[in-house]
Amino acid sequence: MEQERTYGPGELERLRKTEMEIYREFARVCDAHGLRFCGTFGTALGAVRHGGYIPWDDDMDISMPRADYERLIELARGGVFSAPYELLEPRFTDGYVLNFAKLTRADSTFVEATDTDRTYHSGIFIDIFPLDTVPRQKRRRYRVYRRAFVLAKLLVLTEYGRPKLPKGLHPAVRAVLRAAFLAAHGLLRLTGQTSRKMYGRYLAAAQSCADEDTGVLADLIMYRQESNHWLPDPVYPEKMLFPARDTAFEDALMRVPAAPRAYLARTFGDTWNQLPPEEDRHTHAPAVLVFPPEETA
Repeated sequence: MEQERTYGPGELERLRKTEMEIYREFARVCDAHGLRFCGTFGTALGAVRHGGYIPWDDDMDISMPRADYERLIELARGGVFSAPYELLEPRFTDGYVLNFAKLTRADSTFVEATDTDRTYHSGIFIDIFPLDTVPRQKRRRYRVYRRAFVLAKLLVLTEYGRPKLPKGLHPAVRAVLRAAFLAAHGLLRLTGQTSRKMYGRYLAAAQSCADEDTGVLADLIMYRQESNHWLPDPVYPEKMLFPARDTAFEDALMRVPAAPRAYLARTFGDTWNQLPPEEDRHTHAPAVLVFPPEETA
């Protein structure tokens, strides 16, 4: 079994420092243009529970309402981010098939262990997730999830015929899935379904309730289907998230949800403030990591 890469001395600290620089540039642009955002998932948990990163964490998660996210994409296309900062997004990054954006430093390299076959360059990054309006009624909401979930998977298959599979699959199941994915990839290519076309279909599904005043937001990347059940279903009242508030994070301020403890309880459960067992404390050590030059880091 191939041994997973681990961080060397000082690497995790330097990685976090670079991510904080990216975050400051992101926050500068958002504040200059009145865009709403907040740290979410592990970043919000770290901010509230640890006053910074979770001690074993190595990434940063930011969420934005869809309208603000789309405005950020327009600004990025217009050159609002100067070198070395670069926004990766399916509509203008060839080979990029994630349904959310990454703001990166192009003068660095970060190749995730689960993404070694990618065809685009990514530096050290922060994740930027769009929050979409979804129905209050669970039945309607799950229809949105299902369509967005399928289209997100097809988006990957338009570019890659051998996507990474979960660990622990039975060899026979793994073989069947690999054959099915290769066949789907070939069929999508044969029928002219490019990644940009598929992403357009995904966006239509994700934003199908954008005109409804439901007051409920969801991050559609979180949903997955297991045994015909959708897990999880943490939808958020908009007022739980915005207006976001500042709290201490490392040597800076991080914007977090308006009701951070309620957000964390909904996302991680009532035991969110308890440390997990050591065996459940994971990082995302990359396969390749190249830092920016020292003089600009």
